[in-house]
Amino acid sequence: MAITTLINDRQFTSALTLMRPQYETAVRGAWFSFAATDPQAEEFLETDRIPKIKVQIRALTDALPSLTGLEELHDKSWDYLNDYTHGGQIVIKSRFQDGRIECAITDGQPMGIAGLWDRYRDAAGQWQDSYTMLTINADDHPLFKHYHQSGKEKRMVVMLPEGAYGDWLTAPASDARDFLVPYPADRLVATPMRPGNPES
Repeated sequence: MAITTLINDRQFTSALTLMRPQYETAVRGAWFSFAATDPQAEEFLETDRIPKIKVQIRALTDALPSLTGLEELHDKSWDYLNDYTHGGQIVIKSRFQDGRIECAITDGQPMGIAGLWDRYRDAAGQWQDSYTMLTINADDHPLFKHYHQSGKEKRMVVMLPEGAYGDWLTAPASDARDFLVPYPADRLVATPMRPGNPES
C-alpha cells in the first residue's frame, strides 16, 4: 500500500527504498518455511540471529529446485536494493551519460541561482555586460559530490529557494554569505543529457 501511494504521488525513489525490506521479508519467510533446519530455528528463538541472506537463498534453491536462478537475480539486484534504501550513489551514477547530467527542482518550477553582474567598457569603448553564477563547495552534498573529475573539489551553484529572489537582489554585501548554503538534495532531481544536445 505504501509503495503504491508513493508511486501515485510520483515519489519513485522513495517507493523503491521500500523494496529491500519487502524482498528480505519474502526471502526470510520462505527460508523459515522451506529450508531452515530445527537447530537454526532454535538459534533464532534464542539469539534472534539467522544466516545471511545469501546463505538463505542458497538453502532455498537447494530445497526448492523451482527457484533456480534466484541467486543470480539476487546478485544482480542486491547492491541496487541496498543503495536505494541507504546510500543513493548507484542511483545517481546511473544517471550520468558521458559525464553530463542535468539538474532540476523536483516540482519542475524554474530554478533560481545566485549570481553577480556588472557593466564595463571594453578596449574599444563599448559597454559590455558581465555575469557569473556563484558556487560553493559540495564535497559532502548527496547529489553534487558526484559532479566533476575524480579527485577534484566538488562544486555546486548557489540555488535560491522560491521567495528569496528579491532578498538576494537587495541584500547588502555584508549579508550575502547568508545565502551561500547547499540546496537540499531531496528537492533536486538529476537526469542524463544526451551528447550533442543543443540545449545543453
